[in-house]
Amino acid sequence: MSKALKDILFTKQNIALIGQQIHQSLPQFNQKEFLNKVFDDQWREKELKERMTHVSKTIQQVINKPYIEAINILLDVNERLSNNFVNMVFPEFVILYGIEYLDESMFALKQFTVNSSSEFAVRPFIQKYGQDAMQYMYRWSKDDNHHVRRLASEGCRPMLPWSFRLSEFVKDPTPILPILDQLKEDPELYVQKSVANNLNDISKNHPNLVLHICSDWKQINNQATQFIVKRACRTLLKKGNQQALDLFGVGNLESVKVTNLVIHDKNIRIGSQFSFSFDIEDTSSNANIKNENSKVKNKKIIIQSQDNLKQTKKMQSKQIKDSNQNESEDLSEENNNQDDEEYDGQDDSQSEVEEDQSSENILRIEYQIDYLKSNGTHSSKVFMFKNQFKLPQKRITLEGYQKVHQLTTRKHYPGIHHLSIIVNGTEKARTQFNLLKEK
Repeated sequence: MSKALKDILFTKQNIALIGQQIHQSLPQFNQKEFLNKVFDDQWREKELKERMTHVSKTIQQVINKPYIEAINILLDVNERLSNNFVNMVFPEFVILYGIEYLDESMFALKQFTVNSSSEFAVRPFIQKYGQDAMQYMYRWSKDDNHHVRRLASEGCRPMLPWSFRLSEFVKDPTPILPILDQLKEDPELYVQKSVANNLNDISKNHPNLVLHICSDWKQINNQATQFIVKRACRTLLKKGNQQALDLFGVGNLESVKVTNLVIHDKNIRIGSQFSFSFDIEDTSSNANIKNENSKVKNKKIIIQSQDNLKQTKKMQSKQIKDSNQNESEDLSEENNNQDDEEYDGQDDSQSEVEEDQSSENILRIEYQIDYLKSNGTHSSKVFMFKNQFKLPQKRITLEGYQKVHQLTTRKHYPGIHHLSIIVNGTEKARTQFNLLKEK
């Protein structure tokens, strides 16, 4: 059985290291007292966030100094640390004890984010100080350090996963826009993803605003900007928003037909992998005149979601070695916005099918799995299958694979599940499968 994330991260070794570093900056810091207080009788029952808060409170108890003195000690410690999730106890310390000290706390959060992340800790300051806090973040968007620039964007996301919503920005995201505009050509992928995620958040309540921004940015001849625009529109594209589809040159959906959706495995067990396939064709009159019901012989496009790509690499290597597939984006952020964050799986991969260059029907093809939950309801996850796929003017067969292994972030339950094929945001075929208990 896999260990919980809280046990992997908050080990005695990691906590002891923090104590040692604080002792180095403050010799009277009692390391033994610190460890005894951290690993108290309630430690095992505490969840990840509770452990983070508990460690931060214990640091203050043992340092036992006013906030300004304590934060300067932790800033000195931070200079000797390397990037580690456990270091988020320092931004958490700022939330707990520094909310009345805007300038000192914003400076500390900027420093701490380099070795962990201050994206959650900065939000109470935005909520309390509004534009004064946002002025700091705009300056951060011009910083030389990409971690700081990323904080400028990520911290002000209207609906940041694992955090509370910034309700004012949900209603009116205007204060965010200068920061995003400053970062629209950022060379760091880490920053680009954050800018796109921020815009994607905004698109859920202000789709026209995001479409207007993305339409303008699409004219910029910059690879980073093009990546941001594409990723920013993912929820709109998933919903089949016609303006978003037009923005990316996606073609006519009406003439697209999906048939023969088949799950090949009759008995699928938790812990195994299953394969599925379906036929797709352009049934428009031009396509039928040129290639009436023609079929690609002995050709299949092998596509996998990111969840399965690494896990099935060995098994599929022989099948896919002749296909030129790009590495898919890893959007493994598991949270209350999971459907969106897990959305992109396979992106812009190239087909081994010789596509008809005269075809103008460009599609987004995704598949959705409705996972059975413990309460009998279903939770849907959408995975990218083909993005900007030029559909040949003939019927072709596409094949995919899906793992159903137990994960720390997703628990599978035996029973009826559903698989759908989605084209341009519209469900085109649906079937079901029965997931059996793990052996």
